[in-house]
Formats: sequence, C-alpha cells, structure tokens
Amino acid sequence: MYEPLIPLHMIFGIAWAGSGLFLALVLFPALVKASAGERGIARDLLKKVKTFMAVTSGIAMVSGLLLLWVTGRFSDFWSPGTLLALLAFVILAAHEGYSAKETRRFLASVETGDEIGIASTARRFGWITAAAAVIVILIMSGFALGHM
Repeated sequence: MYEPLIPLHMIFGIAWAGSGLFLALVLFPALVKASAGERGIARDLLKKVKTFMAVTSGIAMVSGLLLLWVTGRFSDFWSPGTLLALLAFVILAAHEGYSAKETRRFLASVETGDEIGIASTARRFGWITAAAAVIVILIMSGFALGHM
C-alpha cells in the first residue's frame, strides 16, 4: 500500500503547487491589467483553476496523511518530520479555506468593476498563494531528499 501512495501524493501535490503558482505569478497579475472583457474570460478560468486546486489539495492531503499512517510516522508524532508534514497539511487546509473567501471577494470586485478591490485582492491573494506553495514545496523537498 505504501508504494502507490508516493507517486499519487507527489503528482497531486505538484499539481496543487503548480496551479497555485500559476494563479499567483500569471493569472492575478494579468487580471490587474486586464480590460473588463478580458476579466470575464479570466473569471471563468479562475473558477476552473480554483476547483482544480481544491481537488488536488484534497487528494494530496489525504494521501499524505495515509503515507504518515502506513509508514508508522504517527507513532513518532513529535518527530520533526511528522510535525513538518502536519504543518504542510495545515498550510494546505488553511490556504484552501482562505482562497475560497478571497476568490468570492475577487469575483465580487470583478462583477462590480471595483478596480481597487480587484488590484488589492489579486496582489494579496497572489502573494499568499505563492508563499503557501513555496513553503509546502520546501517541506516536501526535505522529505524527498531524505532530510526529514
């Protein structure tokens, strides 16, 4: 059971991080400078990417918890590796909750044409999404390199 979980966890974790970085580094900066018509297209893309991120993060979290359980890491709960893995889980879960709220706020700003709301929400959401993705990538890279 252990071996199939590793690629499953890695693929969906990479997909979540990649889509988060796409939002932070490509889509949100483009939305700040986009015209009203372009924002309509981007709004639809944002909804699809957010759904994709929710599914990939859910699968990454569940497979990560299963990996901790089948490898026996839960028995050594206070080890640095287990605590860091749980920190990554908390970051993913918190980000998904935060991003749902920010997505609603962003879409409301797009609907009303609130230029300041669009820009501030896009920048804030972009920075937080990029930070979450980088932190989780660093934690998981430590596992992949065998340092945890």
